[in-house]
Amino acid sequence: MNENKVYQLYLTPSFKFMLVFGLVVFVGMSIFIIFLAPGFRGRSGPPPFFGVFWIAGMMCYLFWVFRIPHKIILHGDGLIEFISVVRQIKVQAGDVKSIKPEGATYGFLVVRAGRKIRLLAQFDDFHDFVSNLKALNPSIVLRGC
Repeated sequence: MNENKVYQLYLTPSFKFMLVFGLVVFVGMSIFIIFLAPGFRGRSGPPPFFGVFWIAGMMCYLFWVFRIPHKIILHGDGLIEFISVVRQIKVQAGDVKSIKPEGATYGFLVVRAGRKIRLLAQFDDFHDFVSNLKALNPSIVLRGC
């Protein structure tokens, strides 16, 4: 294998709609909590510290989502790049110990390569990636992929 192979995350239009809808709801609730909720304090509105927790939770969730790779590049020399919105992780194929589903989360795989890389299990030609990885690293443990 001499050329680079690129594997893109496949997202259905309905899933993209759900992501955008969820983001709009989160932003709308945040705007309500920050700007409009203080006017309801005399009535049965949320306490002011609720806004801080809501926004902190939203930011943690968005950071988690933006760290999930949307592209995998397998180089001919065995270097693997996992590219997400906020980071890029490079590992050698020989350093990958396993690819397995993670605990109770449905639709996610965890790549263990000295660190934990969480993937959505919806990459185009993912079986091609796994077979090429297995050829480069026969000792890798594969479960559920």
